[in-house]
Order: sequence, then C-alpha cells, then structure tokens
Amino acid sequence: MIHKFLGKYIFKFVVVFLITATLILSNSFDNTIARRYSFDMKEFLNGDHFIENNSELLVNSEIDIDILSEPKNIEDNYHNYKFTLNGSASHYAHKFHGRMTANGEIFNMNDYTCANKSLPFGTIMKITNTKNNKITFVRVNDRGPYVGGRIIDLSLKAAQEIDNLGIPTIKAEGFNRKKFSKSVTVEEDYFVGYSYNNNIICVPSSTVKVSYETKNFTDAVKQYKSLVKSSKIKNAFLFVSTQYSKKQKDTYIIGSIKSTPIIASN
Repeated sequence: MIHKFLGKYIFKFVVVFLITATLILSNSFDNTIARRYSFDMKEFLNGDHFIENNSELLVNSEIDIDILSEPKNIEDNYHNYKFTLNGSASHYAHKFHGRMTANGEIFNMNDYTCANKSLPFGTIMKITNTKNNKITFVRVNDRGPYVGGRIIDLSLKAAQEIDNLGIPTIKAEGFNRKKFSKSVTVEEDYFVGYSYNNNIICVPSSTVKVSYETKNFTDAVKQYKSLVKSSKIKNAFLFVSTQYSKKQKDTYIIGSIKSTPIIASN
C-alpha cells in the first residue's frame, strides 16, 4: 500500500517536472529546431497556435496602437484595424519545403507565404523592401522567426519578389480581420483590398467589380500581378472578406471599385 501511495506521487512529480522542463526548453529553441517541429511548444501546450497578447506585435517593430481599440462604426474607424510593422525579415526555403506548417498546411517555398509569431493565420500583408521599394503580398500560415529579433520569415518566392535573399528591412502592412470580426457586425459582406499602388481599403462587397476569383492565394497574387503588368484593370486590388475564422477557406478576388467606396482609404 505504501509503495502504491509513494508511486502515485512520484508519477505526478515526474509529469510536472517533464512539463516544466519542456516549457523552459521551448523558450530556448533556436530557429532550426522550432521550424523542425513547426510550432512553438509553449503555444502548443497552451492549446493554441497564436498569441493573443498584442504586446507581442510591438517587439522590434512599430504598430498603429489604434488597432487595440474598438471602432464605433465601420465608416469612421475601419483603419483602426490596419497595422504596420517595420523591421528585419528573413526567409526559409529548401530545408523546410514539404514540411507541415503551424496551421497544418504543407510548406511550399514557391508560394506567397510567411511566418509570424502572433498574427492570426490567414492574415494578408503587403511587404515592401524599404531599400528598393519592391512589393509583394504574403499570407501568414506559419510561426516564427525565432532568432535575431526578426519580425517575419518569408517564403523563398516572396523573398525573391522583393529582390533580397538576405535580411532586408521591410515594411509590412495588413488588416487584422480577427479583431474586426469580433468587434464589428455588418449587414452585408465587406472586403479588405490590397494594392501595390494604393493604401489598404475596406469596402462593401456591392462596390467591387470582380474580374477573377480563386481559393488559392498564390494563384490570386499571380493573377493580380498579371493584370497590373498588362494594365487591363486600372487601380486593381486583391480582395478578401473581412469575416474571419481559423478554419475557413478564404476566397480571393481580383477586381476594382465600380463605384465610389463608402469607406475612404485613409
């Protein structure tokens, strides 16, 4: 009986010790180990793959603090959900090609994707290389980077698009759809629009003239680039719904505004 009693508590002690050791070790993982397992161990044990704490976004970057406040209405305050990050970017490629990302997808170095420590999966960002002003779009589907104070880890394709495979200084602009969906109720669907030449906009779906749509983000970026290059659409945008869910499969729309938007693009 005594042995069973002691064994019970020894077992509990071992379990607690192992969990504590795992959490401590997770904070010391370097970028290679973290990517090998495609997630942050502490976040995994907490039962979530992204960090809710907004302070995570402020480290080694700049962000519009207004994103933390809730707007009174869409027309006046949708820009409160826009954010800008400034800092260093790295990229990852062949070593991780074909491995699972933190959101369960398979990493493809030829897709327009990126890793960030805390932005919701599916977040789209406009990435500008501040040295040469080259631009690309990326979609968050992984966690990282875990070294060097970098704010984003680009896929090989995205890094090539901005003509820098080193550690460039970049500006990342995006729209936090998760916070928007939690705070704003809309009677009709609204789209967030991204453009190489214009600011991010948020408009009712009824104002959008659709030229192409797809559920594949890389395909959407390629179509957008093609239309911009050929000048077939003046002031073309890549649109996605403002409504957000971790499990949803987004539809990406390439199009333009067919009437004056209700919401300005400030």
